[in-house]
Amino acid sequence: MPQLSRILVPIDFSFCSCSALEYAGFIAEKFDAALDVLHVLWEPPPYVGMEVVAFTAATAEGARTLADHTRSIAEEEMRAFLSTVKGEFKRRITTRFMVGNPWQMIVDAAAKEAYDLIVMGTHGRTGFSHVLLGSVSERVIRKALCPVLTIRAPETEKAGR
Repeated sequence: MPQLSRILVPIDFSFCSCSALEYAGFIAEKFDAALDVLHVLWEPPPYVGMEVVAFTAATAEGARTLADHTRSIAEEEMRAFLSTVKGEFKRRITTRFMVGNPWQMIVDAAAKEAYDLIVMGTHGRTGFSHVLLGSVSERVIRKALCPVLTIRAPETEKAGR
């Protein structure tokens, strides 16, 4: 069996991501592996005008760009998300953020930083919603150079959360 020393867990703060992180935590404990939790921030598409990208938000600390404001919100979401995680594996978690196309950033990070495994949740969308929204996990599975484990949370648990 291959040795796992680094595991990447891309999250979108959903219930599926939480389930994936729990699985990854279990694996990390068994293999004494590091656990990196990645959230990919949205990158404005090229057709969005510069006036939107240059948007500034007034805050108690002063004005911030849209990018800074978005990152701040994501960092707060990450803290809230990780506060719900239970288990000894929490001590293994390192968080990180990237900006860009989610599947591409995940695949690039896994390749460039030599992750041994990607563990990610999947929403299991089908039909029109799959066509409309696409599937980050599907693209990661197709393009990643390392193994990818996808976790689909049971429907009964989704409803209870």
